Amino acid sequence: MDQDGYYIGRADLEQCSGCGLCPKVCFKFQDKYALPYNSEPAVYTGHHRDDDIRYNSSSGGIATAIGEAAIAQGYKVIGAALNLKSRRLEHRVISTAADLLLIRGSKYIPSYTPKAFSYLKENPKCVVIGTPCQIGGLRRMIQMKDELSDVILVDFRCFGHAGKNLFEKYVDFLEGLNTSGIKSINMRAKNKGWHMWGVQADFNDGNQYYQNKFRDPFTFCFRSGQAVHDVCINCHEYKNSSHADLRMEDAWAFVSTATKMDLKTGLSMISVYSDKGKRLFEMITDTIAFKKEQIDVSQRTYTVIHKKHYLMELLRTDLSLKRIVKEYKNSLSTLYMINWNLQSLITTIQPHVPGLYNFARRIYRKYFVSSPR
Repeated sequence: MDQDGYYIGRADLEQCSGCGLCPKVCFKFQDKYALPYNSEPAVYTGHHRDDDIRYNSSSGGIATAIGEAAIAQGYKVIGAALNLKSRRLEHRVISTAADLLLIRGSKYIPSYTPKAFSYLKENPKCVVIGTPCQIGGLRRMIQMKDELSDVILVDFRCFGHAGKNLFEKYVDFLEGLNTSGIKSINMRAKNKGWHMWGVQADFNDGNQYYQNKFRDPFTFCFRSGQAVHDVCINCHEYKNSSHADLRMEDAWAFVSTATKMDLKTGLSMISVYSDKGKRLFEMITDTIAFKKEQIDVSQRTYTVIHKKHYLMELLRTDLSLKRIVKEYKNSLSTLYMINWNLQSLITTIQPHVPGLYNFARRIYRKYFVSSPR
């Protein structure tokens, strides 16, 4: 890890054999890799039919549906699970439907992959769920190895991830609120609905912390973009394109037409890119409610992030997260706070006044969102 808690690659020249495989796999060495598919993906919105699974997932519970179906068909599932003892996110091999709970939900920090990804050498019949760049690297590796032809790759549309520095300070912040210890953290809790998600931490003494995404200190830092890895902010390889067989994401493009139940419990969007992805999607159609949609997923807009690095510098200090957030907020411009408060307003009014929501959303997209890349 570097000084901000991001995994980075370094070549040990004393051990390097000069085989040339690194440049063939790592996107660092090329501006853009050719996509493995030529046609536009089939796109659906949907959710798990089990209301509890849907509510306790980040969006609509599609990852759980995929995991259940894959395990039933004899696959292992490789996904990211939070280890609170080591304060580390780790990809794990999941063999039972009951253990899918370990990898459910968003985490927003870098995951440690070598051990779990090495398992593919022993059992190539796996469904791997990861970030677009992780899956992109696996795709290029799989293309060079015939014995890995059974691997199915699943990713999600990614904003980027925060460094472990922020997460470490956040855990310290939560433990300062309750000394009994943290039992679990749900980074996308729907206590106030899917659109106004927040963070919920359950403590060993039975007490609970919850704060929405605009007020929680971790999500404030993360969603500002200032605690997101520079590589992620500057990534154009995976923003609106995927090297996976199937992509999952929140159906934010359909919020304006979402039902009250969608806004309460979540809705996913699924893009199917390949024949493998189509087979995987067909495996879950009995456990999800879904609808085919017409949307060009390669031409969507996203918020422009102008990185200033002041927040990153604060996170390298010994200051508490509460103090860091205060210092950082004091440095923000009036325009930025208008942006932030407008987002909060849009999110708050959505379930109650659809007309006002659509007006506010148009204003926000006109002045604060870039053109497609």
